[in-house]
Amino acid sequence: MSVTPEDIKLQLIEALPQYTDEFGDTVTASAVTDSGVIKVTASSHGLSTDDIIVNSNVKVTLPVTSVTYDSATKTAEVTLSAEHDRTSGSGNIGGYNIASFQGFDDANYNGDFEVITATRTSVVISAEADVVGALGEMVEERGLYLGYTQVTKIDTNNFTIPVKDGLPNGISFETFKYSTEQRIYIAADITRAVTTYAQRRDKKPSLFIVFDETSASKDRSVINDAVTTTTTQNPARLKYITQVSLHSFAITKTEQLAATKQQQIYSEIVPALKRAMYGVVFNSDQVSKTYAAIEISNSPESWNQGYYVHHFQYQIPYDLTIEQGFVSKRNVSFRNIVLESTIFDTEGDLATLDAEIPI
Repeated sequence: MSVTPEDIKLQLIEALPQYTDEFGDTVTASAVTDSGVIKVTASSHGLSTDDIIVNSNVKVTLPVTSVTYDSATKTAEVTLSAEHDRTSGSGNIGGYNIASFQGFDDANYNGDFEVITATRTSVVISAEADVVGALGEMVEERGLYLGYTQVTKIDTNNFTIPVKDGLPNGISFETFKYSTEQRIYIAADITRAVTTYAQRRDKKPSLFIVFDETSASKDRSVINDAVTTTTTQNPARLKYITQVSLHSFAITKTEQLAATKQQQIYSEIVPALKRAMYGVVFNSDQVSKTYAAIEISNSPESWNQGYYVHHFQYQIPYDLTIEQGFVSKRNVSFRNIVLESTIFDTEGDLATLDAEIPI
């Protein structure tokens, strides 16, 4: 009735490649829109039709067709050959109000600019002078293509994926990276995770998911479980707290390698897992209320001359209500409800209605 190990695995498989290549085999390919699909070229890709890849970095290039400069406001309207994915507004709106340009002969138009206003195919940016020389292109990440994508094989070196945002033919991609295999596994406990990893011939960095004890909240009257005094339980609503451990394995045959790997864990893997897990709500139609996953701790777990293990601890709480337990009486819906009413005016006389009251 709550989150399952498979739910955690699918979330990590989809999200982690965007932040680290540690647990997967990342492929850098070239791509262009062609005949209503995106044609991806990757030498000896090894994929078959209907295989699933996980896109981790997809950036499209949109050629600039014109620049209209306004000397009074010192702004330039940059028009593109296709619809962009930018917006306008002050502050940092998730980075989506920033337009990145490259390839202009005029260096003043290359770089990142805050979008003042925008239409579907143009953006207005601040500029000190009119553009000089050949025009360039706008580069932007297309978040719609990140995560799971189903492929159609063309041949050994080419496959296609669907166009999801109406890009016209002939649009090229600045970056197209995807992962075909990720070493993220489910284990019953840490002992079995160690045994499984030790038995592998090709010991690449791997991540194991282990479910720990699930406990019921000791104080049913508050959301925060960090209280010292218990209260009488509320049988109508019960909070459960699922404990999940993530164990990162890496090869470290010497102490120097172990120190290097630990440094990588803190600089790369820790923030990657935070981004992939923190705040994720694992929805279920069987629970009354779900809460976002939160990290409790992370720390070195063990090291020997074979591997180094780093441990991450998460909590994923959720609520159950009494209605989701055993119901001795069958629930049925109300049918054919008839409502009769008598309405009086302010004088106490029966009111006259010109039409039936909608119920």
